[in-house]
Amino acid sequence: MENIVIGLLAHVDRGKTSLSESLLFESGQISKKGRVDHGDSHLDHDELERKKGITIYAKSVYFSRGNKRFFLLDTPGHREFSGEMERALQVLDYGILLLDAKEGIGKREKELWTLAKEAGLPLFFFVNKMDLFHGDKKDLLEDLKRNFPEENILDFHLFQRELFQDDLSRGELFQKGSFQNDSFQNDSFQNDSFQNDFPEKNPAQCDFLESIALSNLESTEEYLETGSLRLSTVVESIEKRQLMPLFFGSALQQEGIGAFLEALSALTVMRKAEKRKEEAGEDGTGREREEKREEKIEEKRGVKTVRDKSEKAGFIYKITHDEKGRRIAKGRLFKGSLALREEWIEGEKLTELRMEQGERYDEISLVEPGMLFSCPVSEKVNQGYFPEEAGNKTKENGFFRLKLTIEGDDILRYAREISAIAKEFPEWKLHIEEESRTVLLNSLGNLQRELMKNIFQKRTGKELEFSAPELVYGEGPRKEAYGRAVIESPGHYFGIFIRLSPLSYTLSEKEKILQKEEILKSEGRKAGGLLSISEKSSLKKDWISLLQNEWEDLDLRGPAFSGPFTNYRIEILEAEWTESRSYYMDLKGALWEALNMAKNNAGLHLYSPVFSYAIRTEQDTTGQVLQEIERLSGKQEELFMEEEKVLLKGKMPGESLPEFLEILQRRGIDADYHFSHFAEMEEEKERKVFIERMGDEEDWEALFYGREEAECIERGILPKKKEKTGEFISDIELEEIFLKTFGPIRNRGQEALLSEQKLVLSKEKEEKQREARAQYERKWSPGKKEILLVDGYNFMFAKNDLKELATEDLMAGREKVVQLLSEYAVFYDKEVYLIFDAYHVKGNQGSRKQFGKNLELIFTKEGESADFTLTKLAKDFSEKGRRVSVVTSDQAVQVQAFSGKGVSRYSSREFFVILEDMRKQISEMDLS
Repeated sequence: MENIVIGLLAHVDRGKTSLSESLLFESGQISKKGRVDHGDSHLDHDELERKKGITIYAKSVYFSRGNKRFFLLDTPGHREFSGEMERALQVLDYGILLLDAKEGIGKREKELWTLAKEAGLPLFFFVNKMDLFHGDKKDLLEDLKRNFPEENILDFHLFQRELFQDDLSRGELFQKGSFQNDSFQNDSFQNDSFQNDFPEKNPAQCDFLESIALSNLESTEEYLETGSLRLSTVVESIEKRQLMPLFFGSALQQEGIGAFLEALSALTVMRKAEKRKEEAGEDGTGREREEKREEKIEEKRGVKTVRDKSEKAGFIYKITHDEKGRRIAKGRLFKGSLALREEWIEGEKLTELRMEQGERYDEISLVEPGMLFSCPVSEKVNQGYFPEEAGNKTKENGFFRLKLTIEGDDILRYAREISAIAKEFPEWKLHIEEESRTVLLNSLGNLQRELMKNIFQKRTGKELEFSAPELVYGEGPRKEAYGRAVIESPGHYFGIFIRLSPLSYTLSEKEKILQKEEILKSEGRKAGGLLSISEKSSLKKDWISLLQNEWEDLDLRGPAFSGPFTNYRIEILEAEWTESRSYYMDLKGALWEALNMAKNNAGLHLYSPVFSYAIRTEQDTTGQVLQEIERLSGKQEELFMEEEKVLLKGKMPGESLPEFLEILQRRGIDADYHFSHFAEMEEEKERKVFIERMGDEEDWEALFYGREEAECIERGILPKKKEKTGEFISDIELEEIFLKTFGPIRNRGQEALLSEQKLVLSKEKEEKQREARAQYERKWSPGKKEILLVDGYNFMFAKNDLKELATEDLMAGREKVVQLLSEYAVFYDKEVYLIFDAYHVKGNQGSRKQFGKNLELIFTKEGESADFTLTKLAKDFSEKGRRVSVVTSDQAVQVQAFSGKGVSRYSSREFFVILEDMRKQISEMDLS
């Protein structure tokens, strides 16, 4: 029997569980459909799932259709449980991307489509809840094609098996559900009379066939030659993602389910995904097909080769516990077979085999290729590929961590339970930190926390407590340090001498920049630094190659807070070894010992993580978001208009990211973010972090300064650097004093060589600039006052005292701004235009109000932002020859177009400095 695994992929509340119930009911597997809201569905049987009405765990059911057994895998839709869903992708033959007719295509649907594409997973689309939709189906199809333009999505509501040729006999073809997989291997069908027996096709069916034929070149040629298509051709197009069938219906009302199930039965085959098999150490479908071809040729020649059929390959996508508390592995077998009492993984025997049926399971004695199965396993079996572990690479740790505690109890008493949960949910990065004897994990969403507390409570009877999210800093060496180590035991010897240094200490500025670009380009190496080997070390070439390759995947952690060890360089300067007593493992052991010695003396420098963000927001909230970005020390870099929305891209420091995301979430704004790079921190800020997290100064000084220097400070040989007593000044500090006093160190020889070239190259440029200035001076209208344009709200919220005043009383805040700018207008005798946003006020026609001779207050009209009005005024005044200055945010990209055309621009903070200088001048004036 052919085993096919199909996964349900969808956002929350799109009807995945309802669709699985409908398919089970349609297939005859169940006699009554359950419902999520009634708490009796066959798949969502966990207590928390039924309470929340969502899918948390990936679970499967199965049903038969002819000679096919379908495994339906329901995956979590909530973003917090994406790790569970992404692991399930590894065992799927096909995916059903489920859409809500009323909700359409959202961000989560696009994410799921991207994940399926990256996994090479063929897709069927099912638009659910059509009973609640009163629009046109054509609009839904157009929306799909607009959001996924590169995919050939085709409405399959006209699909019938009888429209297609196939390699089967007529009796087999029309026997319901008896679609044989072998038919796809035989291309010998040439019976014209059989083609003529097909029913006459109507024009709509002909158009449908033509649309399928256009999905790829092979099907087009077949259609032109025969006037029809083989069913196997359509299946192959779907399998290659050249065609994606689309169906409409209502799972709750059982509408369209029969046609959808019939199509799934006809258009699916068990796939041996090449990519997945390569990761499992196999060659995939191509190899197996080639073996079949070779076997057929050998049979014709009367030769038979004995082939090894004992190889096994599969993937474990879930580790959980059953009602008896045993660890249960859930997986899929790709190749070979599994039998009871067989050793399937080294040292691991199968004591029980199961096939899941929702909340229940059926005991079996044999697992065939393609089947989903579950079985009890020991602690040494983990998620991933078996028997090899080529695909078991974990993702890098997150940059926000939580600490777990139990009130009135030692959490390490439950280390075994913690370890079990960590293996069940590897994406949480739950682990016990041995040195600090604390339990840490990645920052989790509210649902994930509730799930963890629920599991822990059931298994231990204890209530978990979570700390506030803690930022994970990068950690690197503060100064150069050396390390030595010797590995010596019977039959083993290796001596090594290394230098550890920060990148900035050993590289020139140009090299440092190039190296940082390389690190960023590759999303940062996991090791976060460089490993170089001196020729004097005389190490074997294969050792060097192996060591450098392993270093690429190394997840090296810092000694203080287990943050990524970054911005470092390790140089192996010397190595002493003998051919008969030295091995590669001795080299690694010696390197680690020497590195630990060097790290102890190098001190520690902290680096703050910086994140890239992408935010899509409504136009009327863009100004507020930009103000929050500026307030939180973010850096707005790009702004794009996307129909009715605005796309903002930039960088946000890790210290501000949680608050920023919380603000966006409160306002219903979605944001994507990912780690960008590490930024250097000021020394005072580093000390503050150490003291906050490690308490007493004596606990962290050895890490911060390095062990040797800290010991000298403790004995009074060296003063603490923060005291700056003058008793001890290092070479580095002397250089810093020199640079502050006399400026950068200059290479005057090089300057002399380049000066003539610069002079020649700059003459033409200076001449052009002089002419441009002269033209502008001629254009400028003498005798007229200079213009100052001010973005009111941006200016108001740039200063804390003004912001606090405006928060309590907006009118009072505006009056204070008017007072400040009135003084400025009179003192410098300039025309000032103060512009406030009012474009979101319905029916607002805008207004203007004059304050004295020099200040005019402008409220924009509906649909016209302050930026737009400010830009328009700047352009109009500059074209009339007036000198214009603008006070606005640096993110006002519209104004940048006028730079160099008579428009000067100040940030709000820069202008406050000008006002303070003005007030100082006023206070110093002699008015007597």
